[in-house]
Amino acid sequence: MPTISLISFQRRARRVGAWSRVRALCALAMIVAGCGGGDGGIVTTARVTSVSVSPSSASVRIGQSSELRASVIVTGNASSGVTWSSSRPDVATVTASGAVATVTAVSTGSATITATSTASPSVSGSANVEVPENPEAFATVAIAPNQLTLVETQTGDLQANVTGVAVGASLSYQWGTSNSSVATVASIGTGLARVTAVGAGGPAQITVTASGTGTNIKSTTRQTSIPVTVSPLPNACTAVTVDPRAVTLAPGQSQQITPTVVGLATGATRVFSYTSANL
Repeated sequence: MPTISLISFQRRARRVGAWSRVRALCALAMIVAGCGGGDGGIVTTARVTSVSVSPSSASVRIGQSSELRASVIVTGNASSGVTWSSSRPDVATVTASGAVATVTAVSTGSATITATSTASPSVSGSANVEVPENPEAFATVAIAPNQLTLVETQTGDLQANVTGVAVGASLSYQWGTSNSSVATVASIGTGLARVTAVGAGGPAQITVTASGTGTNIKSTTRQTSIPVTVSPLPNACTAVTVDPRAVTLAPGQSQQITPTVVGLATGATRVFSYTSANL
């Protein structure tokens, strides 16, 4: 049997150990290269990183709709699909086609619209949708001028003015009087009216009732009035005198007399007629 020295044995052991380590490293490199898919040997895990919804908030009036969009960030070949849901379908419903959803307002309130990853249901994003009350058709109504003073048989025109009219609102007006023996009123156009003085007295209250309606608009009715006072017609004049006031004539004689009107009213016409007390 050959004799192996201690030194020779140790050298041989070191050569065997080094060769084993080289073979192990080569095998590991081949495994990594085979799993890397040709991209340098990097192993990527398929997963959903985040889901966000834009816009993050929206205000939608009853009966109207708004669009939301989901953005999904994934790694690897994870699915980017989402499902949509509403926390309050009685307030806002949601219908979707992939990453895009349409939200329709149903009633006043707030709802959370959520997009949830189909690949990772624990990952989701949401938006808050507020559904405000429908606006009133208009805010206020007033009559111009705010009072009228007329003389019997005179007329005066009024106009109803409204403020804060909602977009799409349709307005109508109805006029009335509290005393038709003093003044009457009739519509002469949209928001316009003509008052006719009937008899002295008053004040009579002339009232307008404004009403407004429209799609997705709260029906609104408001009323206001102004006073109308009527004065009596003035006398055409205060007195008539003649000059001379007395005449003495013999049979066959004549004398011219000249009438004078005192206090003639503006717009009055002078018409004279003559009579004799002793024909």
